[in-house]
Amino acid sequence: MFRQGIISLLKFDPGLSVIGEAANGSELLKTLNSRQADVVLLDIQMPVMTGTQTLEVLRQRFPDPRVIMVSMEFNPSIVAMYFEKGAHGFIPKGCDVEVLVEAIYKVKENGNCYDLSTELAARLNKHSLENFENTYVLSSREVEVLRLACQGNSNKQIGHMLRIAERTVEFHKTNIYLKTGLKSLSDLIAYGIKNGLGSCN
Repeated sequence: MFRQGIISLLKFDPGLSVIGEAANGSELLKTLNSRQADVVLLDIQMPVMTGTQTLEVLRQRFPDPRVIMVSMEFNPSIVAMYFEKGAHGFIPKGCDVEVLVEAIYKVKENGNCYDLSTELAARLNKHSLENFENTYVLSSREVEVLRLACQGNSNKQIGHMLRIAERTVEFHKTNIYLKTGLKSLSDLIAYGIKNGLGSCN
């Protein structure tokens, strides 16, 4: 019923096209063998194969589709774990259709997206930003760039928000990689979320 409800709602957006649906992870993988998807909505709790198992196989066999995890369980540790496993988005079941559609478009455009509830964000360590900056000796600008990246913004969007050139954003990200020793944007986002940089202020 939840799956059918999402499909019905997405059909109202002219920019989106539902190319298939699956009742479990095994069916999803079979569907992707014959159809090409830009974005996959993946429920964490499914029969046959869990969302975690499905994501791991999907990333190995089908690296191109962007993946948004959907779950009733929602906390920074879980969000970070799925980003580490290759997810690009994480939204709660029962979210408004506007949130879902925005997440799909954001992820499709090579961004990342997750929706932290106000209550959850309030529980994050308010000193985590300072701790992160001190631990890695990042400049305040580098921490700001990382925080905005953790919120799913592209380099272009970050540049616009901070009023700096896109190439400058790339320069700051390169410095962050060098200072933290992390290898990919997904790693940085996962670590940033764990440290509270992904909270919405």
